[in-house]
Order: sequence, then structure tokens, then C-alpha cells
Amino acid sequence: MNPSSPRCQIEYLKWICNNARMDITQTASNNFILPDSDHANAELPPVPYLVVAKDAFVSLCGQIANSCGVIHTTANCQSPGYRDHALRFYYKCANRKTRLKTEALRAESGKVDGGLNITCSAGAPFSQTVHFYERVFVVAEVDDTYVYHIHVEIMPRIVYHLDFLLAKEVDDTYVYHIHVEIMPRIVYHLDFLLANPDVKIMYGCDSKRGKAATEVGLRAGLQAIRPLLQLVGLSMDRLIVHRHVHAREVYLPMEGGCQDPVYNTWQLLTMRSLFMKRLNIVDKTTNPLVRAARGELPVMVLLKRSANSRHTRNKNDLVRQWSDAFAGQLLSSLQVAFPRYRVVLFSDRNETLMTCHACQIRAVAQADVLIGVHGAGLSNMLYMRPNSAVVELAPYGNDGRCLLGGGPFSRLAAVMSHNYMIHHPVYQEFRWMTKDMTCEFNITRFVTHIHSFLKSINFDR
Repeated sequence: MNPSSPRCQIEYLKWICNNARMDITQTASNNFILPDSDHANAELPPVPYLVVAKDAFVSLCGQIANSCGVIHTTANCQSPGYRDHALRFYYKCANRKTRLKTEALRAESGKVDGGLNITCSAGAPFSQTVHFYERVFVVAEVDDTYVYHIHVEIMPRIVYHLDFLLAKEVDDTYVYHIHVEIMPRIVYHLDFLLANPDVKIMYGCDSKRGKAATEVGLRAGLQAIRPLLQLVGLSMDRLIVHRHVHAREVYLPMEGGCQDPVYNTWQLLTMRSLFMKRLNIVDKTTNPLVRAARGELPVMVLLKRSANSRHTRNKNDLVRQWSDAFAGQLLSSLQVAFPRYRVVLFSDRNETLMTCHACQIRAVAQADVLIGVHGAGLSNMLYMRPNSAVVELAPYGNDGRCLLGGGPFSRLAAVMSHNYMIHHPVYQEFRWMTKDMTCEFNITRFVTHIHSFLKSINFDR
């Protein structure tokens, strides 16, 4: 990560932890507001920009190079990988010899549409081939998977073709990154894309240690983005997958903030507004207890990750997977503890739900309280009414992704001004079922903590 990433601001995170923490039995609010959630006084998130480069090479992960060097963005996960990827791409694929060859080929061929290519020098990152297009739109995207052996992803983006391409990165944890980092950039420029149907969208930057593993990641990413493109009226036929390109013009919008949704506030809110409008969803306007007093049952949604579900790819991460029996116990305990709520299970074993993204948005949009283990499902909090309640279970004892104010889901909660809590079970509370690749933890303490939290924000009595 770039050193300016919120997750790297140690003193700031310590200050948040010291001032926000509450005992799990404390039911009175401590009135702590994450500074980024104080929308009346917080510094405005950055306004999205657009950079234009002429006659440039673009790696399949979105690094842009032309005769004057590398366009080096700094707010993406791979910004410290500048030497490992960007400069390697520049020296192997965009050096003077390659540029001269490219100019000669283009002079002979005129306007091209992906049918012409050149070969990079040995040692180029990911691919040795560069394909020619006319105009390319590079969609900045970030991700946290290990694209190079142990690398954290390279800020993907790349839109190109005839008039323009849109590229991005995919990987094992595609759901979060497509949802929170890729689609918001597409939607922010949707009017342009719809008005220019010849514009292609390049999709790529998933390179694992083996070709087969890379192909699996790409297929998963394509599967995940399909319903979202359909929702905004873009065809899968517009995608070009996993290529380096040379383009006459390259458009570079603001890149991702390396799992910092606050950095991407305007793109996220633009996407949310469009999706809610397309699906005819209207935000609730009243507190859940007020609705309960009217005879309406507020909704509490419990997210479940399973072992051996075809819709969850991190199958070896048993610390985030529950058996059906354990999930049933937790669901029952929540219903007993919160009789004013209707408790609903959102499971990756629900084939109808998992194959209908619009259904997922609707399911979470009705929720007043969203509960889930750290993972991509929590990104759906974007569709809840602002000032709803989000509960994140943090199964990792020492992980920056689970730090209040630094982790991606507390940052996304800040964008939406949600009430947010994170529960860290002590190590001794866990039981590991390695044969079944699932875990269990102390349900009583977890439910107690949720109950205290909801009382402190006047969501329960």
C-alpha cells in the first residue's frame, strides 16, 4: 500500500481504537463519530479526475507508459510495486526500440482494431504481447489478492479499443473488488459508454503462479461482473480480457484507493443511486423501533459463508466459514434475542439469491441491521438506508483489514454514515473443524455485544 493509506496511519488508528472501544456489555453510546463519517465537517473526498495520454502503452494491469516515462498513480495497492511492475513493463514493452517498431507498423496499417500486435522483450510482466487499438479508457481498480506470487494487486484499469477500452482487474476475491472498485468507475462514466457503443471494456490483471489458476480467476471475474453490466445496460461482448495494449489515446480516470471506499465516495454514491433507481428501491426513512411500534418488523440480515459452496472461492479460509448447523444456532439465538426483528439468512448456498444480483441488492436494501464475518458480502451495506447498523465479525487477531477506521468495511460504513461495530472474538473462543473447513465461536458473547450495540444506537430496547 501507499504510505498515505488509512491502514498505514498507525497513530490515527490507535486514537480511534482508544476512543471508540466499548465493553461488550455497555449499552450507553460513547458518541464516538469516525471523522470520515462526520459528513458535515469532514474534508471532502477527492473529486474524480481524468488524465489523457497520447500514443501510450498500457499494461493489462493499467500501468501506462509513453515516451516520457510511466504515469505513476499513488493511491492504488500496487503503488509500492512501481519498480516491480510499472518499470519492468516500460523497459520491456515500451522501450525506444519497441516504440519505433510500433510507429512503423501503425504507419503501414492505419487504423487498427486489435488485429495487430508486437512482442515485448523477454521478462515482460504477465504477457509478452501488446495489442494495438485506437483509444483506450483505463479504469483504475484495486484489489488485495496476490497477483504476482505474493504481490498485492496492481491498480487495474484499462479501457480500450477503436474509440476506447475499459480495463480492470479480477481475482479470487472478485465480488468485493468488482462491486466496490470496478463498477463504480464504469458507472461514473456510463453516459459516455452508452453513447459510444463501439467502446470496448478490457478486463484483466489476474495472473497467478500457473496458467490454469489464472484462467480460473478470470472466469470467476467474468461470471461476477456479468449481472452488474446487464444492470447498467452494457453487453459482455464489449469486454476484452487480459491484454497489454498500445493506443493512440489513453484516458486514465482516478484510480482506486487501495481498499479505501472513502477515496471513491463519489463513484460509489453514483453507482448506488443508479442501481436503486433501476431496481425501483426507495430508502426507508424511519428508525426500526418506530416501525416496530407501528406493527412492522424491522429486518436483520445474517450473512453466511459456507465450505464447499461454489459461490465462495476462498474455500481454505476456514476461519470465515460456518457449518449449516452452526449458522442455524446463531440465527436462532439472534431471533430469540431480538424478537422485534425478523432475522433473515443470506447464504452462499441459496442458489436463487446467488444467481440474481438484483435479488441480493433488494434483500440487503430492506435490512436495518446487517451482520457478517469480514468478507465481500459486507460490501452490500452500500444499499442499506443511510444510518443503518452494520456488525462485522473479525476472525483475524492481527489484521489491518479489521481495524476500525482502517479496514475497508468500516471505511464503507463511513461513506454511508452507518452505525458500525466490529467484534473480535478472543482466540480461545474459537473451535476449528479442519476436516469440514469450518469454525465456531462463542455465540453468547457475540449476541450480547450486538444487543449492547443496538441499544446504544436506539435500535433496540
